[in-house]
Amino acid sequence: MTSVRMQQCAIHVSVEFAVPLLDWNGVATRFFSMIQRELVNVIQIKPLDFVERNGNSPGESEAIYRVFGGPSAITLSAEKLLLSFPNLVPSDFELLVKMMKAVDDGFSREFAGYELRSIRCSFDGHADIADGSPVADYLDRYRDRDTYAASIFQNYGSAIYSQGTRFSVRDEEGKWVLFCLAEKSESVQNGLFLNLDATILELGTNDDFDTRLKRVLDLVIVCFNALKLEWNYEY
Repeated sequence: MTSVRMQQCAIHVSVEFAVPLLDWNGVATRFFSMIQRELVNVIQIKPLDFVERNGNSPGESEAIYRVFGGPSAITLSAEKLLLSFPNLVPSDFELLVKMMKAVDDGFSREFAGYELRSIRCSFDGHADIADGSPVADYLDRYRDRDTYAASIFQNYGSAIYSQGTRFSVRDEEGKWVLFCLAEKSESVQNGLFLNLDATILELGTNDDFDTRLKRVLDLVIVCFNALKLEWNYEY
């Protein structure tokens, strides 16, 4: 295994609803009130950070909370709840998890009864190799990854593994899909660019935030194992 140290990353979480929010009347106000209530004791919130975009139909409307007024945002549309954090460093992760849990819990209460269809978590990150060894050495081993990766995925008996530019794994029963890739970073000297994409397609009706987060992290760990990488970050 090769240990890596994350330098910067982007995380995007998309929660799709089983049934769209077709009645948009008052939805943005309820969403903004929920954000204010749930996050006021977690981060600083300003009224200017709330933006409503009204379209000609519910499908074109959005309620957006810009976190700290910057590029990070929590967006509610008729079809999904999107949490987008495009510029993170490892020291942000603890606060990020607190925010996501607060929003998830608050949404479940404010919009009770709306069933979730799927959760997709996308992670793009730049990392350096902890022991300073050349990235080329890792990539040489990575090219011979197939036997190792296949053995990892055999632990998921119903999974189908496809090799190629990236790993592609899906559950035969349609419960989850996983993609992962490692290549030379253009941003970090002697670093790696990592792309991980995990989608859970079957959600338990009573699953709480911690349960869903653990399911996503379990798939991310499988991806790191397949890439022969070790990143020591614990939630």
